[in-house]
Amino acid sequence: MMSSMTHTDRYQGIDVIRGLAIVLMALDHIRDYWAPTAFSTLDLSHTSPAWFMTRWITHFCAPAFIFLAGVSAYLQLAKQGDKMALSRYLLLRGLWLVLLEIVVVNISWKAALPIDYLWLQVIWVIGLSMIFCAAAIWLPVLPLALLAVIMVAGHDLLNGIQPTDGWQWWWHILHQRGGFEVFNSGYHFFIAYPLLPWPGVMLLGYLLGHLYVKYPQHIVPWTTLLGGASLCLFIVLRAWGQYGDPSPYLAQSTSVFSILSFLNVSKYPASLQFIAITLGLCLLLMAFAQRFQFWGASILATFGKVPLFFYLLHIPLIHLSSQIWTALNYGNAVNMLTAGSDDWPVGYEPALWRAYLVWAVFLIGMYFLCRAYWRVKSTRRDVWLLRWI
Repeated sequence: MMSSMTHTDRYQGIDVIRGLAIVLMALDHIRDYWAPTAFSTLDLSHTSPAWFMTRWITHFCAPAFIFLAGVSAYLQLAKQGDKMALSRYLLLRGLWLVLLEIVVVNISWKAALPIDYLWLQVIWVIGLSMIFCAAAIWLPVLPLALLAVIMVAGHDLLNGIQPTDGWQWWWHILHQRGGFEVFNSGYHFFIAYPLLPWPGVMLLGYLLGHLYVKYPQHIVPWTTLLGGASLCLFIVLRAWGQYGDPSPYLAQSTSVFSILSFLNVSKYPASLQFIAITLGLCLLLMAFAQRFQFWGASILATFGKVPLFFYLLHIPLIHLSSQIWTALNYGNAVNMLTAGSDDWPVGYEPALWRAYLVWAVFLIGMYFLCRAYWRVKSTRRDVWLLRWI
């Protein structure tokens, strides 16, 4: 049952969509640990529609996190009225997130020390984007908008560049997913999320924050219009096939798989078509969540109020629970994320229903933890760590 919102909180839609991104992210990671497959679930030659869509819907997560971080940054500026304070916050917050990615998140994924092969993923790129935006927000609005559009719409022009030997490391950080060794030290980085185009996405969110503050009564039609325009841009670019994604649409043997091929855009790095469809959906969902009160909105908002707490906690919990499951079920604890199919327990078979069942149970437990944490966080402003997690 849906009805018009009373708007006691003008920004309810932001927390709801951030919470939706959080729960979809958890599904993706539960699938990694509880139902890994020997094939890529986006590989149309091996996957099924159910496996494909379970993975594909989680494409929404990173763009939503980064875009909404930009929106929240401008709302913070509007509340405090101090751009220097915001710039300093974005810089320190960005450095904090990069540190958490390297020190905490990597240990959570592997549950082992030492960490000599570091994966730098979404928390890292959010941190770097915040550091970039700490400087970029000093630009006037029009140059800022132009910079954001160039980063989001123009970075696909870089796809064909191959850096010379010895310089691949910075290209991996900037644009091309890959790994490198740090100064022959035996330590390796794998850049899962190259920087581009993510600072541009955060700046687009920052610019949308202007609309939230300047035209709060019109934010639903504005986000609906922008979301629809973004989806139209995706459809045009995907049908044209000449720009915006290195993997063009290819008609398949069935209409269902042809639709999947149309949706199968590139995430690493995030192409213009990827950003267009995911941000389009994000904006439309924001408009819906702001306009209507629906069942589950308050639950999603609870997750969305403490996203970093959820993120830092969910990986070790999922990892630990999967190891307990494999130990009890197969007699041997296995890290199913890193184990190849040859190392899977004897008798293991991928099962999508298992991932969804574990996801449902996991979210119930996480809801109560997040609700309790938010109550403490919102009342104990004097504890510095609560302000940063």
